[in-house]
Amino acid sequence: MTTAKLLPPAVPPSLVARPALMARLDDGLSRRLTTVVAGAGFGKSTLLSAWIQQHRGAWYTLDSADSDLNTFARGMLASLRRLMPDMSTDLDAAVSAAQGPEADAPARADAVAASLAEVLHDQPAAPLLIVLDDLHELSPETGAVRLIEALCRQTPAWVHIAVTSRAPLPFGIQRWRGRGEVLEMDSTALAFTSSETAQIAQLVLGGDGRALAEALHRRTGGWPAAVRLACEALRHRSPPERAAALAELTDRAGPLTAYLLEEVLSAEPEPVRALLSRMALLEQVSPTLCAHLGVPDAARILSDLQRRGLVLARSGGGGRSVGGASGSGEPWYELNALVRDGVAAAAVAPDGESQVVEQAAEWFAARGDVPRALRCLMRSGSDAAIAALLSARGSDLVAAGEVRPVASAAERLPADLRTADIELVEGEARLVLGEWDQALERFQAAGGDSASLDPGLAWRMGLIHHLRGDGRGALSVYQRGAGDPARPRDTALLLAWTAAAHWLCGQVSECRELAGAALETAADCRDDDALVAAHTALAMLAAHDGDRRANRRHYQLALEAATRSGNVIQRIRIHSNRGSHSLEEGRYDEAEEQLEIAIRLAELTGHPVLHGLALANRADARLGAARLEEATADLRAARAILERVGSSLVVYPLRLGDAYALRGELALARAAYEDAAALAEQSGDHQGLAATLAGLARVIAVDDPAAAQRLAERALDVALGVQRPAALLALGWAAVMAGDLVEGLHRAESAAAEARARWDRAALAQSLELQAAADPKQ
Repeated sequence: MTTAKLLPPAVPPSLVARPALMARLDDGLSRRLTTVVAGAGFGKSTLLSAWIQQHRGAWYTLDSADSDLNTFARGMLASLRRLMPDMSTDLDAAVSAAQGPEADAPARADAVAASLAEVLHDQPAAPLLIVLDDLHELSPETGAVRLIEALCRQTPAWVHIAVTSRAPLPFGIQRWRGRGEVLEMDSTALAFTSSETAQIAQLVLGGDGRALAEALHRRTGGWPAAVRLACEALRHRSPPERAAALAELTDRAGPLTAYLLEEVLSAEPEPVRALLSRMALLEQVSPTLCAHLGVPDAARILSDLQRRGLVLARSGGGGRSVGGASGSGEPWYELNALVRDGVAAAAVAPDGESQVVEQAAEWFAARGDVPRALRCLMRSGSDAAIAALLSARGSDLVAAGEVRPVASAAERLPADLRTADIELVEGEARLVLGEWDQALERFQAAGGDSASLDPGLAWRMGLIHHLRGDGRGALSVYQRGAGDPARPRDTALLLAWTAAAHWLCGQVSECRELAGAALETAADCRDDDALVAAHTALAMLAAHDGDRRANRRHYQLALEAATRSGNVIQRIRIHSNRGSHSLEEGRYDEAEEQLEIAIRLAELTGHPVLHGLALANRADARLGAARLEEATADLRAARAILERVGSSLVVYPLRLGDAYALRGELALARAAYEDAAALAEQSGDHQGLAATLAGLARVIAVDDPAAAQRLAERALDVALGVQRPAALLALGWAAVMAGDLVEGLHRAESAAAEARARWDRAALAQSLELQAAADPKQ
């Protein structure tokens, strides 16, 4: 995202004032939406640029890259933050992180809109104008378009949205139109009147311009670009020749604007033509970039072209810096689309177009604007240059959120340029996008088929299995990796994720050993992402040990490191786990507060696994608060999400058995528990297995206490510390249902002791219930 995208184009100083249009726009501020729809050259952007300067407003210029929901959402937030720098960081941190599959884009777009609307509702109710320029640049069926539509529906009444487009809006506005909530302006409204045409002609052509105004307006229809360009073409003719030349302009075959531009450009000196030809190949240029491309005296030429209305000035620097310094603060300029097309029609493109674009890409990359460098190279068609940039800076681009451009650029490269570095970079992008099969293919191509893996490749490949809920598969990959002193960050992450996989498989001692080593390595290299992973593993161990103080300390340190690094994925994991432990302590409101954060961030980032798990945990909180209908809805939504991506972690929402049991629907509860137990057994997830077996044992204890006892004993065998109270309770209920009240009481007291040791108030309450059943005298 460039700074220029957040700023309206400068209004040419010679432009005619248009008070009637301004008054009409001001009248629309009381409505929800303003649309300015007209073809190229009607002055849509210029008009709204002048209008927004009279109001408190945020501007964002759309381009094709904004069809990606993540890119557009980041841009929108950056624009709003210029006005409201105290906005909550949760929202912009989330949309700057990993993206999900395109199929999830509508849900993520609605989530972004809801969260942004919530943030705006929390701001002082002062009128706010949001201008989205060039909506036609977006692909219609994308999450970005869905986000714009949702914002129009959900933002507070004091927020007004205005859009410009060359095409009709890609979403329906009939309902708002029927309620009088839309101001619509088209080319008829934007065309110059006879009086305005006369003013322009006089400004450009001098005193005799007014004599030509009537004919000029009649022949151009008041089309602002045609009026301006005709005046530019006539400016090079002597006054006696102008009337005949004007007639000739409209007698020529072909599009009027193409001929006008040809007329204008043919009269320009070679340095101007050279500069315009280079500008037609690039998004924007600065005087320094033009000098690098071999155009002398660029600053003066650009200033003159801006004054004449042939180029637009963009205040601010170049693009977003990735791993380096960006622009110097000098002015930036761009051709409007009409002039850009005209330059091509006039056949003034330079020789060696690819060389020009590659030189610009080198210039951008050297200044840290790697995203724009990549876009330049994608237009140049130079696969070798694209490969070199991705090899050197691909990971930086992925970390900066340029995920889809990286995936697209890597995908186009031929086999002879697909080095291990390229495969790794594309794999990283696919992993972030949730395209796991493609990510594994890329990682394997990068060297993932060998017996041993470097630490970076090992933890990335293993993480895909981990997210699928395949603990054994994750361990088999993690264990193929070897630590590398030269790569301490990747070594620490490999240790931490391997420890987490051991935890998933119920191997506590192995988890403890590796988590400690991970923290030591992460501390030595002072990498925040590695510290997050290590502290999270240690927090889980502390919960197993019943050490609540250590658990809270490690999660707090992990959260601080995740915030420093901008690692939203780990923040989701931390909030979800903290919510789970608040559940055990019986603090359901606190648990739901943590889980609401996790769910919102997961929706925004499009991370399906963490979204599903957070929903399942929130369901537990709602079950504890006896909100059965809401809990059931959460569990069903979580199950749908995890089933869609094929994750065995669907075992957790399959604990729908908890909700069914509380509702007395024991047949449904039993079926849900049995499905969950089978999945957990298959994937080696001891944590999920212990919980589902304990639940199943309680459901069947009335009808078959012997079978219930066997299931509860199996649950106790695989239970980690935090699952032991539930397994003991299941054993106790099986004994009570079999008539062995002494054994039931013994198990209840053991469960109570375990629960007290781990501050598990929910389990403690259930143990007291069991004791009352086993010993009525209590």
